Amino acid sequence: MIEFPETFNLAAHHLDKHIQEGNGQRSAIHCGEASYTYQDIYNQVNQVGNALISRGVAMEQRVAIILPDIPEFIISWLAVVKIGAVVNTLNPLYPADDFPPYFKHLRPTVLILHDSVVDKLAPIIPEFTSIRHVIVVGEKKVGYLSFDDVIRDASPDLEPAETHRDDPAVLLYSGGTTGFPKIFIHSHATMGACTESYGKQIYGVCPDDIVLAVPKLIFTYALGDNFLFPFSVGATCILFPERSTPETVFGLIEKYRPTILINVPTMINAMLAHPDIENVDLSCLRFCTTAGEALPVNIYQRWEETFAVPLVDGIGMTEVFHIYISNRPDDIKIGSLGHLVPGYEAKIMGTDGEELSAGEAGALWIKGPSAALGVWHRHQAQKDIFKGEWVVTADQMSQDEEGRFWYYGRTDDLLKVAGQWVAPLEIELCLYRHPAVLEACVVGASDEAGLVKPKAVIALKDGFAASDETTKDIQNFVKENLTMNKYPRFVDYVDALPRTERGKVNRAEVKTQHGIQSA
Repeated sequence: MIEFPETFNLAAHHLDKHIQEGNGQRSAIHCGEASYTYQDIYNQVNQVGNALISRGVAMEQRVAIILPDIPEFIISWLAVVKIGAVVNTLNPLYPADDFPPYFKHLRPTVLILHDSVVDKLAPIIPEFTSIRHVIVVGEKKVGYLSFDDVIRDASPDLEPAETHRDDPAVLLYSGGTTGFPKIFIHSHATMGACTESYGKQIYGVCPDDIVLAVPKLIFTYALGDNFLFPFSVGATCILFPERSTPETVFGLIEKYRPTILINVPTMINAMLAHPDIENVDLSCLRFCTTAGEALPVNIYQRWEETFAVPLVDGIGMTEVFHIYISNRPDDIKIGSLGHLVPGYEAKIMGTDGEELSAGEAGALWIKGPSAALGVWHRHQAQKDIFKGEWVVTADQMSQDEEGRFWYYGRTDDLLKVAGQWVAPLEIELCLYRHPAVLEACVVGASDEAGLVKPKAVIALKDGFAASDETTKDIQNFVKENLTMNKYPRFVDYVDALPRTERGKVNRAEVKTQHGIQSA
């Protein structure tokens, strides 16, 4: 792993060097009909940075970005970091009521937001005295600064702030589904470490790559894969503000011919189910990544048979910014999450606090250069999550003799059935192999005696109908492939499973609607 110097600025590391090395004319971003070179991005980053400084934004003050995936997102993000301020990104699709808790915790001095969110935020912004300026990207809005006007007269020359490698640079929100998400403080060095480890040594990004991402830049997965990693080597990223659909993704692939596709299991499944799949050409791709939730083996196999594009699965979390265990494009073991990313260490811990041996499943602890500095406004959570250099995860895993990791779900999802711990994920992956099952989520439900049993909540594929016969067939399928205590005693059918903004199955909502509380 590279060791960054004490004076280190993340924005300069990912942008300024391309200008200094004479590569300013390389393509940086494609978005719609517009394309931007690295020189274009550099000039506008400096203009935004100077505009923020002239309006009193100082080092370590916080700036919130509320933008869709457009070039101004990356430009604003780099500008905030370059002047030594701290950036945070919020989803422009949040309902209005979701923003006040974020503003309360974040206390931003400036908001950089899209014109589409002005109307819902206008009644809220005056409540927060910390917000001194609001800059609007897009259509001009009365009473607010215009992004274009703000930068028009600003200088395109700006030296990066002399930030320390351990200075806070970014506040990242976790993707939790219960209560207000935790906010993790990341430094210039912790963010940069992921580029040098996963980005360059696993992802293998190179200057000629063109990257397209299904998830949006507000999520850490895409923030690294479709921004920081390509920018670190002068590659090109494709941005689009629209919602991700198979049609949109296929259209962008046809138009730009990317070499890397950043994907999630839900979209992979949707792409494979598209009626025009036979006419889709993905031969331009070197590989496709997947993360965010478990990838069923049968979906991986269908992808490989259909497209012959390597599908690289891995796992990460906001506490360490990005992926720390992963397969490689040239070393994939279906069903496994692969090996440790260079620079990271892991151990599997039992409930008694003892480290487990190879093949035994327990809680994953991870250690590496991208661990967050801490948890914002959550001292108890920080003590629970960070144990010295180790980050305690809620992921249940085992590591085999070859060093590969295998995932069994999250600790808080485990069910105790007939005196034995059962991982819902194992049952779900089995259900996905049944020809009738499109989506599945397993939760605990009480039987007549009040004992916990597995309940499957299932969305069926087209051509299959919910019935007692279908339920019996699904239950027998699980009995034939897993031990008897794991088959779902109850089956509920839904049109689609609820999902979080990150595309993951919203287990909290499934539990509320179908679990023990309602059984």
